[in-house]
Amino acid sequence: MKFEVTDLIDYPVDQVFAVFRDHIVDLVQYLPNVESIDIQERREEGDQVYVTSYWKSVVKLPGPAAKLIPEKDRAWQDIACWNNDKQDVDWKFVIPAFPNAVHVGGVNSFVAEGDKTKMTIKGETDIDYSKIPGVPNFVLKRIVPMIEKVAFAAIKPNMLKVNRGVEKFLAARK
Repeated sequence: MKFEVTDLIDYPVDQVFAVFRDHIVDLVQYLPNVESIDIQERREEGDQVYVTSYWKSVVKLPGPAAKLIPEKDRAWQDIACWNNDKQDVDWKFVIPAFPNAVHVGGVNSFVAEGDKTKMTIKGETDIDYSKIPGVPNFVLKRIVPMIEKVAFAAIKPNMLKVNRGVEKFLAARK
């Protein structure tokens, strides 16, 4: 399933890009469904910055989906390659509860629009039901769409809250 979300942030692209790349942990307070973000690795190679982080979610799932993914397992590893010259980030998520079954990845682009930044998230998810252990496929085909619905419904509102958080973060630094 493909998705795309775009928003305008009231600060210049160089500042916005740097906040997302270098200060994401400082934005947790603006992420309503995220309990914590821990940077596991960060390295710079030329014009690229590689960041691996672990995100812990507090999202509420509907009944059957909550049983499939207990609260302690609602987390993901974000593996990102920040391209400084293009001002974008290639990313993929590894879902520890289903590392071989769920594939999520995409690109976030940051483009100058005057003195503002247009941020676009383009991503795709792919779920291989046969690689989710312990649950029959016919059950998964009912539960997984519920999980996807909750996840996709949260993408745009969360993005908007994060972007407004970036604006507050930058305003506080002035």
